[in-house]
Amino acid sequence: RRTRSQDHVPSPKSPDATERTPRVPPHSTCLTAVPRLLIAGRRGARSERSFQKHFLREGKTTMETSLRFDSQTKHLKLFAKEKFSNDDNYVLTVSGSLDTKDGRVESRAYVRKKFFPEAVLSRVDMGLSYATTQDDVKYGIAGKKSFELTDDGLLTVDVKGGVTMGSKARGANFSANVELTQKIFNFQEDQDLKLRVGYDVVKQGFYGQIRENNWTFNTNFKDRWDVKYDL
Repeated sequence: RRTRSQDHVPSPKSPDATERTPRVPPHSTCLTAVPRLLIAGRRGARSERSFQKHFLREGKTTMETSLRFDSQTKHLKLFAKEKFSNDDNYVLTVSGSLDTKDGRVESRAYVRKKFFPEAVLSRVDMGLSYATTQDDVKYGIAGKKSFELTDDGLLTVDVKGGVTMGSKARGANFSANVELTQKIFNFQEDQDLKLRVGYDVVKQGFYGQIRENNWTFNTNFKDRWDVKYDL
């Protein structure tokens, strides 16, 4: 005689009782177009770190847009610049401007390799550039050495120098500058300030810069000045 326990066949587990594997959404390349701050705000610091890891693996890009006005042309220009960089310290910078008065467009491309020989200089850039205003490919190398005058590093002296040569132009162009920079954090609530005074050895003249969160003002203390507002 068959007992009840022998006739009973265990039923399969219900779908709710089975162990489920979380579904991972397919990778989307459009993620790289989402601003980092938006991702960090929605998913927290962990998502921000994972996004940076993924983004740096495929190449990092930064986009800047601004409005610019200078005392020479007296034209308001819409300026845009984008940088592409990778872990090997190669940087491609593409920039362009649109003159809001006559519609003239100017553009420039610059690719360089960054070196950091800390024993000698703080940084060295080597590369080439092309600008539509000059219609010439220029090769150059530039270096910078920074000296911190305070323990917090907010007051520094920078010594800069470089040389460029064009494929069409004869001779080389040299540059040499000495700059004193003071950074002031929280000058006002949510406002940082940077003050800079420099001396151009080649042009034998002083220049200055005042920069806060969005505004930048440059002048040569004589007859030229320009202002920039970051959008």
